[in-house]
Amino acid sequence: MRFVVMFGLLSACTGEDTASALMPEPADFLVPAGTYFEFTPRDTPGDIRMMRAVDGRHWVMRSGENWDLGEDLETFFIATDNGFWMGSDQLLPQDIEIGAEGVGVSVLDVDEWATVYGTFTRAMIVERASGRFAGQAALVEGVGPVTFTLDGVVWDIIYYEYPFDTEGEDAVEAG
Repeated sequence: MRFVVMFGLLSACTGEDTASALMPEPADFLVPAGTYFEFTPRDTPGDIRMMRAVDGRHWVMRSGENWDLGEDLETFFIATDNGFWMGSDQLLPQDIEIGAEGVGVSVLDVDEWATVYGTFTRAMIVERASGRFAGQAALVEGVGPVTFTLDGVVWDIIYYEYPFDTEGEDAVEAG
C-alpha cells in the first residue's frame, strides 16, 4: 500500500502524464532468438501460411506447410535505433505515442487489435505511407508485428511460440 501511494506521489511530482510514461520503447517489440510465428493473409485465412523465425535481429520468412519444408522468401534485419525498422522500412517511430510520425510512418492509435489468432489487449496501430510495408500494421510489445502489409498483402498472425515457457505472461486473449 505504501508503494502505491509513494508511486502516485512521485508521478504527480514529476509532472509526467501517466499514459506517456507507460508508452513502450522500440526495443520492447523485439523477441528472443528462436521465436516462431505463422501468418496468413487477412482476407483469406488459412489460404497461405507465411512463417517467421527470429534469430537475434534477423527475421527469416518462409512459406510452406511447415518450417522444415518451407521455402525461404526473405530475411529482414531488425533495428531499433531511432524507431523499429524491418529492413529499410520504419514500422514505429522513436517516440511511440498517438500522432507521432517517423520516416514514412504515423502512429494512429493505441488500442485492442483483433487478429485471426485472437485479440491483443494493447497494440500500436500504425500506417506506412510507402515502401514494401505500405499500409496499416499493428505491433504488440513482446511480440512485434501481429498484422502487417507486405507487398500489398495484409498478413495476420495465427500462431506464435517463444523458445521458453512464458506461462502467465501472454498478452493475448485466444479467440
